[in-house]
Amino acid sequence: MTAMVPLSGSIWRSVEAEGVARSLYARTRAALPFPTDERTIETRLGPTHLLVAGPEDAPPLVALQGGNVVNPITLAWLAPLVDRLRIVAPDTPGQPGLSHPHRPVDLEAYGGWVADVLDGVGWPSASVMGVSQGAGVAVRAAVHHPDRITRLALVVPDGIATPPARAKLALTIGYVDHRLRHRRSTVEGVARRLSGGGDPSPDLVDAIELSFGGTTLESQDLPLATTQELRGFTAPVSVIAGGRDAMFPPDRVLPRARAVFGERVMTATLADAGHILDAPAIGELAAVLATFLLPRLESDG
Repeated sequence: MTAMVPLSGSIWRSVEAEGVARSLYARTRAALPFPTDERTIETRLGPTHLLVAGPEDAPPLVALQGGNVVNPITLAWLAPLVDRLRIVAPDTPGQPGLSHPHRPVDLEAYGGWVADVLDGVGWPSASVMGVSQGAGVAVRAAVHHPDRITRLALVVPDGIATPPARAKLALTIGYVDHRLRHRRSTVEGVARRLSGGGDPSPDLVDAIELSFGGTTLESQDLPLATTQELRGFTAPVSVIAGGRDAMFPPDRVLPRARAVFGERVMTATLADAGHILDAPAIGELAAVLATFLLPRLESDG
């Protein structure tokens, strides 16, 4: 059994908040346009709940969720590809979901946790895709277990470049205002900014409201990727930015991705996408991921 690592306290502010999260999780999972199975495995970060989708004999992909939302919200972005990939989507421990509600004291432990997920489903290696904070987690896995990742796709990624100060300030103001006044309109404004100015879904608003009011938000930032620490990672990389993403805009993320990963990185911008993707952007993302993942995975046999 994998040895546990030091963990912080539970993210939940109350039993009621955890119940709200479970209800939101069930609702968003039921809304997925494809069927999912579930299982729980043991990892160094405690019990980890997985959603599994796609044909059993399809190329394997580990899909790491975005932070501060429940897993099905970002898993839905893979709907156009679910018939061509075997997808394992773990709930990140220490994020809203059904896994252990404790974060590691040292965020580097997330890299080993991804390896535990691969062990838990019996995959020696797989492609790994991370969304937002999940991308930063995926990079930690590439640092610590480079031989376990065959291809790395980073979508609107954390872990590559820091957000602009203005975007971080706006998010902080929204959080503080909601904690003081408990106004849903504040959360709707935050969700709208994250959606690039578009109309956010009610589920997204509910997820952000849950994170702001019902959880203790992460106080640490995932480390930024460096060329030196990734010198042993040689797999192909795709970095995909949202043209209207205020948190991780293309002009910050893509140049640094090229500097860190070198010539092997493929970069793309979803022109009208915010940090949270709408239906047209999900279609664009699927096209980029299919070009990057599927032909090469199939040629690997």
